[in-house]
Amino acid sequence: MKIHSIYFILSITIFIFSCKKVETDSPKQLSGNQKIDLRGLWKIESGNEYKYIEFSEKTYTVFLEDENAFKTIKTDSFIQNDSNQIQLKFIGQSSLLIKKNNDGSIEIGDFKMISSIDKPKENWFKSTQILAEKTDLLVDNELGIGTFNAQLLACKPGSDDYYIINPSNFQMTEIWMKGTVPTSIDSDGDLVFASMSNSFSLLIHLSSGGMAYEEINGMGEITGIAVQPGTPYVWLYSKNDTLYKYHKNLLKIISRSHVGDNLSDACWYNDQILFCKGSSLFQYNVTDRRIVNTFLVDHVGTIHGVANVNGDIWINADGNRLMKIKLLQ
Repeated sequence: MKIHSIYFILSITIFIFSCKKVETDSPKQLSGNQKIDLRGLWKIESGNEYKYIEFSEKTYTVFLEDENAFKTIKTDSFIQNDSNQIQLKFIGQSSLLIKKNNDGSIEIGDFKMISSIDKPKENWFKSTQILAEKTDLLVDNELGIGTFNAQLLACKPGSDDYYIINPSNFQMTEIWMKGTVPTSIDSDGDLVFASMSNSFSLLIHLSSGGMAYEEINGMGEITGIAVQPGTPYVWLYSKNDTLYKYHKNLLKIISRSHVGDNLSDACWYNDQILFCKGSSLFQYNVTDRRIVNTFLVDHVGTIHGVANVNGDIWINADGNRLMKIKLLQ
């Protein structure tokens, strides 16, 4: 009987050890349904251009940097339910489950994040100051703006017209551009340069209006036009991520270079190009092809157009806002 008891005890011991779970180095997920506190800054470890995300009580801000070092942010509201499900517009449209691991990291969909003490808003961007704002002038206008002498130019949505705007009193004059329907615009003396949606051309008009007298083909759809004052050069940014240098006297493109993706309008500023993307403005040196400064316009989601009027920077932003801003170096 004693021998049988010993065999029985050994068998039970072997069974218990064989069923014991093997530990791994992967982070454990916390059990329970307690609502996870997301507040604070998180560094995204696997997100391509998504670098950081910061949560407050009801909003979140995503910090993005693309492969060409163009940095911007996007901010939106969110709702997190008691089951730790959340919808983040800029990361995923569907309801995403939040998971928290024993090592303090969190996972939201395919994104893994760790708590961070970095300061991307402070280190990435220079500040701007809003000097003037008009919200009832360019209604539903998500198009480019430009400069005409000491005045502003603005494309009229869905129309072959453009506006000349007096920046002192915001009085507008409407000019007819037959058949162009401009989406980006700028001028040099009496010449008005414009592009139009779904066209791969630069159209050149006289400021008096009427039909374009010249059309330069062979580019992608142009979203940004920056006239370089005192030179025969016009810089054109295209949706094919290319910056073209156009010679207005030779009527041809003399150089092209890759700049970056999804930039919007452009203007010439301090011997460089000022691009806009999201809520950021980028001072770009065309000689060595690098970003010199990145400016953030607070409380703006998207900048649609940018123009330089005698050194004053104007932007056309979401919410029908035409704004005069100061770039703080």
